[in-house]
Amino acid sequence: ELGLPALPDLIGCFLVKQLHSNSTAQWNVTFTGHIKIFHSATAIFVAPSDPSGIGKMRQEQIRATPSWHRGPARYDCVFINTDNNCKGMLSMEVARVFCFFSFI
Repeated sequence: ELGLPALPDLIGCFLVKQLHSNSTAQWNVTFTGHIKIFHSATAIFVAPSDPSGIGKMRQEQIRATPSWHRGPARYDCVFINTDNNCKGMLSMEVARVFCFFSFI
């Protein structure tokens, strides 16, 4: 569905790095499990500057769908925290979401 034949190899590489982060060995692992695709996700987060949420909590739907209401695709943009040493927007990157997936 995604047209990414290298995705199982990339997932394998990700898992090895997560499980063996201190290792310097080269691993060549291909993920052979099940991959499930999702076209949206809900993000719940604290927004101290937004007084309208209960306890300053916000909830947003993030969409990554190839067809929105039988029309054109909708791929939302998000902020990703990439540097915990910086403050505010300096710690973030802007990204466009093309897919959500889980793997088992």
